[in-house]
Amino acid sequence: MPSRDGQECPSYGSIIMRKRWIICCGLTMICLAGCSRQAPTGYDPDRAKLVLIKALDAWKAGQLPSLTTQSPPIRFQDDDLAAGYELIDYRIVELSLPILPFKNINLELELRDPNGKTRRKFTVYQVGLEPTLTVQRSDN
Repeated sequence: MPSRDGQECPSYGSIIMRKRWIICCGLTMICLAGCSRQAPTGYDPDRAKLVLIKALDAWKAGQLPSLTTQSPPIRFQDDDLAAGYELIDYRIVELSLPILPFKNINLELELRDPNGKTRRKFTVYQVGLEPTLTVQRSDN
């Protein structure tokens, strides 16, 4: 529909579609920015990997109490550990990926239950460095 000055006016529907397109593009950019695998400022992915390995090695060696007495202490939480399972071995599935806060780390565990039966299990952990060192299962 032409305006008073003779130029074509955009229809109400096209204005709505343009606004939706802009909102959609903006939300997509926000989502993509949140999915990056870069460490936030001040977070050390190499230290996080060492904390994870130290905690799992302590479980494997049956020396979990040593985690709480070291400085700084490591808080370790795992449902299989709480159920009495022993860790025989473990493998970090994606060893080359950085360990980031609030991101799952895939592991394969070889466990022995309290009855002596062994089994392999894929699971995920998360590692926190602040305010305390924390390793916890996050697949539940």
